[in-house]
Amino acid sequence: MLGSAFFEKKMLTGFNQDVQAGDELLHVQTEDKGRDKALLETLVYRGGTIIAAKRTSYSDQLSAGTLNDDNLGEMLKKQ
Repeated sequence: MLGSAFFEKKMLTGFNQDVQAGDELLHVQTEDKGRDKALLETLVYRGGTIIAAKRTSYSDQLSAGTLNDDNLGEMLKKQ
């Protein structure tokens, strides 16, 4: 089940969703840490404890000038 998406102006900054995995309910939080850090972070929680994390840098795209809000939004969705 897809939870809420957060917007700052028109920019998508993250997703929160609850995912049923067998008999467990997991909470998945994905967010953009900001262009100063150029990092996407996904954390998976079970009962308030982080059980998995994934971090993806987008500093190369930012430095190359190939990153725009649409690209970043798609990266967030895929992460």
